[in-house]
Amino acid sequence: MAGATRGALKIRHLILFVLCLMYFIAYIDRVNISVAGPTIRKELELTPTELGLIFSAFAYPYAAMQIAGGWMSDRFGPRLVLARSAATASARAPRAGDSPPAQIAASSRSVTHGCSFACP
Repeated sequence: MAGATRGALKIRHLILFVLCLMYFIAYIDRVNISVAGPTIRKELELTPTELGLIFSAFAYPYAAMQIAGGWMSDRFGPRLVLARSAATASARAPRAGDSPPAQIAASSRSVTHGCSFACP
């Protein structure tokens, strides 16, 4: 009986580690454009307003998906929504560089990450 309890604890710790890692990667993905913002602005000769619009291309769909992700989490359960969101984000990540406009790439990332953070 003690062996079964230890096995369950190991699996719980592994799941917790994977969830923390997923949230860390999603956070870094969300924040890293702010670090590159001054360089992007200088190289592309953007005004502060235009750079703000680029940042908004990620922020607004992300905020909208927080609401949709919370609703889906209540309706279908957080495990399913979180698993689907992680699988979708993983499937889209390699293709993000191939999408022509940067706004499409930012929006697709925000959709999947928005659902991830909405799960309780």
